[in-house]
Amino acid sequence: MDADEDLGELERRYEWIVGLMSSFTDERLVRWIIAFFTASMGVCATLEILYGFGATNPIALGVQIGSAVFAFTAALWWTVTSWPRLRTAFGFVILSDLGIAAANMSANMPPAYAVGKTAFFVVLGLFAGVFLDRWMLLTHIGLTGTLVTAIIGYNLLFQDVPPLGALVVWAPVMSLIVALPALLYTFVRAVRLDQS
Repeated sequence: MDADEDLGELERRYEWIVGLMSSFTDERLVRWIIAFFTASMGVCATLEILYGFGATNPIALGVQIGSAVFAFTAALWWTVTSWPRLRTAFGFVILSDLGIAAANMSANMPPAYAVGKTAFFVVLGLFAGVFLDRWMLLTHIGLTGTLVTAIIGYNLLFQDVPPLGALVVWAPVMSLIVALPALLYTFVRAVRLDQS
């Protein structure tokens, strides 16, 4: 099979999953839930800036503002468009991963807040585990695992977080980032095979 046939098969699987979702619930409701989640990423970055946790240099502040603008724009996009195609959905996940990390690393926040915001990666993993294909899901998991390790490693090195404290936080966050989407992907794949 060539690349176009592979993409066609991926699109057919994706359309089957979207169709299954639409048979259980209203697609617009799911899009609004995703929009709410996406907007909440922007709300976090905006509140950080407004309440004194904004970045301390102009470039980092620009990154933080850009992350908030992306989140609000993506939320609006989810409310006004139809359900995205596979590559667009994958792009949304990867850009959101990078936006979360950028907003997190650029903010002047206490370590506990920074680690708490990594929960957004878990929510994106739920979306990826249900809707994306294996290599796309693995890309998301690998990217977010690297980003979480970088965020916690930065706090370990520069924020006086004790190593045991960093490990105790890193292990469950990584477990959630890997296990939840992988389990959802496995479940959706099993349902699809059962329906075939």
